[in-house]
Amino acid sequence: MALLNLARAEVERAVAGGPPAPGPELPGELESGALKLPAGIFITLYREGGLRGCIGLFQTRNSLWQAAREMAAAAATRDPRFDPVEPYEIPSLRIEISVLGELVPVPLDRRDRQASFLKPGEHGVYLRQGERSGLLLPQVAERWGWEGDRFLCETCLKAGLPEEAWLSPKTDILLFRVLKFGESSEEEAVSP
Repeated sequence: MALLNLARAEVERAVAGGPPAPGPELPGELESGALKLPAGIFITLYREGGLRGCIGLFQTRNSLWQAAREMAAAAATRDPRFDPVEPYEIPSLRIEISVLGELVPVPLDRRDRQASFLKPGEHGVYLRQGERSGLLLPQVAERWGWEGDRFLCETCLKAGLPEEAWLSPKTDILLFRVLKFGESSEEEAVSP
């Protein structure tokens, strides 16, 4: 809960145009050992059920709490797909945090056209070929109902690669799991 509170405070500060948060001092309630460790993290903002911003890092040298602070501000103000969040939107924003687990490479001999090595909704995908790379969180496949091969094709498109580039031996595919948590929306709070 402390990480969510930190993310919300950072979104509010960034939207209000406040100065960047102070350096590496650790807020008292975030002194847990796990929050001091480096970890990949994505902060996703939703508004009225739709995506409003999402920015993250899959690798960082910063502590988890520092990365959360930076990515929360970035999701609110620097996602190139959206205009920056406006102050009137703050009360209707819902924040979701995804902490990334270890990136595990998929060897060439495990790949098949059905992508049976990939469990959508459980695995996220990071792939790269040359200078191009793309990452999609597990919840993206879940939200759109994509099976493994479609999920990989969409990750290729996000990377600016042809849809089936994931089948090429020149493409590295790495899977990861996430620990996902967030604020519940009013809709979620009243649904059975």
